[in-house]
Amino acid sequence: MHRLSIVIVTLNSGAFLPACLGSIVSRKSSIPLEVIVVDNASTDDTVGYLKKSFPQVRLIVNDENVGFNRANNRGIRESSGDLVLLLNPDTKVEEGALESLAEFLLSENDLAAAGPKILNGDGSLQRTGVSFPTLWNVLLEAFFLNILFPRSRIFGRHRRLYEHPDAVVEVDYLQGSCLMVKREVFDKVGLLDERFFMYFDELEFCYRCKLLGWKVKYDPAAVVTHYGGGGTAFYDEVRLMHFHRSFLTFLKKHYGPARTFLFRTLLLLRALIRWLLFSCASVVPVRRQSEYRSRSRGYGKVARFLIGGS
Repeated sequence: MHRLSIVIVTLNSGAFLPACLGSIVSRKSSIPLEVIVVDNASTDDTVGYLKKSFPQVRLIVNDENVGFNRANNRGIRESSGDLVLLLNPDTKVEEGALESLAEFLLSENDLAAAGPKILNGDGSLQRTGVSFPTLWNVLLEAFFLNILFPRSRIFGRHRRLYEHPDAVVEVDYLQGSCLMVKREVFDKVGLLDERFFMYFDELEFCYRCKLLGWKVKYDPAAVVTHYGGGGTAFYDEVRLMHFHRSFLTFLKKHYGPARTFLFRTLLLLRALIRWLLFSCASVVPVRRQSEYRSRSRGYGKVARFLIGGS
C-alpha cells in the first residue's frame, strides 16, 4: 500500500488553515496519509491554532523565516510516504483529488510529478501547465502580445491557453501550489534548490526532472481550489523583486552566460515598459491606485537590479 505525505509550509496562514486542513483530515481517504506543517516563524496564531484544532497534524516550527524551499525540504526530509504532495496553505482539496492524483502519478513509471486542475476562489480556472522560459516568450510578454492573443499557438505558447483544460497533457512544469512527486524522484533528482527563496522553485525542480528523462503531467480529474495567486495585486513591490532574483538564479544555473545576458536585456525592456505604464496609472485617482504605485516602485527597483545587480 502506497503512503502519501502532505507537506504544507505556513507563514501567517491561520485564516486559510480551516479550509485547507479541513478538506484533508475531515474526509476518509483510501490512501494512508500523514500531514506535516512546517511553520516559518508566523506572528499570527497559526501555531496555536494548529496545536488546538489539528493535533493529528505533525507540526514543525522554524525559529525564523527560512524561505519556502528550505521549509519544504525540511518537511520532505521528515516525511515517510513514497508519494509527497507539496501543498500551499491557501488551498482547498476537492473530493477525490488526492486519490486521483496518486493513481495518475503511479500509472507511469517515468512520470515524476503530477498536478491537478486548479481553480480560483470564484471557480474560474488557474492555468498550471506552462513552458520553460524562452526568449520569445519574454519578448511577447514585454509587449503584452501574450495577453492580446492568449489562445494563439504563436503568441500564447507560454501559458498554452489553446489547450483544453480537461485534457491530460504533458507539460514542462506545474504550479507549485499543489504538486505531487514520487519519493524516488527526490532521491534521484534532489530536493528543491534552497537558493530560491520564493518563485521558480517548482520550475527549476521540474527542469532537473526533465534533464534526467522524467515526465511531468497535468491531471484534470483532480481538482484543487487555490485562493491565492489569481489576482494582479499578488505581484506587489516585494514579490516582483523576489521573482526577478529567482529568474536570474535559474538562468545562471541552467542557461549559461550568453543566453542569460539576452534574457536579462529582454527582462529589462519588460520592466521599463511596465514601470512607465504603472507610473502613469498611479497618478490617476482610481480604486487600485496604491497597487499601481507599489508595482511602479517594484518595476523601478527591478530595472535598477537588472542594470547593475548580480
